[in-house]
Order: sequence, then C-alpha cells, then structure tokens
Amino acid sequence: MRRLDNTLASIETGFIVVLVALLLVAGVTQFILRNVFHSGLLWLEPLSRYLVVWIAFTGALRATAEGRHIKIDIAPRILSGRLSMLVQSLTSCAAATVSFMLSWWALSFVQTEREFGDLAFLEVPTWVALAIIPLGFFGIGLRFFVRGTIRFRRIFSSART
Repeated sequence: MRRLDNTLASIETGFIVVLVALLLVAGVTQFILRNVFHSGLLWLEPLSRYLVVWIAFTGALRATAEGRHIKIDIAPRILSGRLSMLVQSLTSCAAATVSFMLSWWALSFVQTEREFGDLAFLEVPTWVALAIIPLGFFGIGLRFFVRGTIRFRRIFSSART
C-alpha cells in the first residue's frame, strides 16, 4: 500500500511540475508576443485558464494525500485514543461521501459540456479540458475513504489487543 502511495505521489508531483511549466511557458510566450511583437495567440489565454484548473485539482489531490488539506481538527485536540480516531474516521468518511457526490455532479456537468460540443482552445473540446473536475473529486474522495477505512481498522485492531 505504501509503495502504491509513493508511486502515486511521484506521478502527481511530476504532473504538477509539468502543468506549472506549461503555464509558465504560455504566460511568458503571451507576454513576449504582446509586448515585443504587438500580437498574441488567442488560444493561450483559455489554455492558461484550464491549466490553472488542472493545477488546482491535482494540487488538491496531492494535499489530501499528504493530509495537508483544509480541515478543522478540533477532535484530536480535545479527544484522545479511540474516540479521537473514531471521530477522525467518521469525518474522513463524510468527506469521502461529499467528494464522491461532487464527482458525480461534476461528471454530469462534463457530460452536458460534451453534448454541447464546444471547443476550449484549438481543437480541444471543453469537456476534455474540464475532465479533471470529476476525476479530481473522485480521487480526493478515494483518498478520504482509504484514510477513514485505515483508521477504522486501527480502532478495531487495537480494541482486540
């Protein structure tokens, strides 16, 4: 399990690096074209916007995997032992449920975009550019679910000993 997590972490981190590099190249290219050559590429602006969305969701997925996401962690501060782990497990499962629901709704949104057939930039369909939204929420939900399940197992394995 740890090896899979490390592999996913490396892939996600590498993907973020590539996306940020692309965003930087797109921004610098557009800046130079506008200020030096008094022209520009129309598709670079929408590409940059979609890259930001992809970076945000991939970064959120990475933050969730590392436990560095936004959270209210009162339970571990005021509770101890199994009760704290139980509350954290339930919180992770609730977050997983919400993330899976958001993924479902985002998938519906992306399917609607596919039906419209609009293009995001160049010949890339809008639904492809937005596909990270349901994928990102699903990945985040999966991370929360795994974390909650692991904590539940720890609670019950420590109760037996």
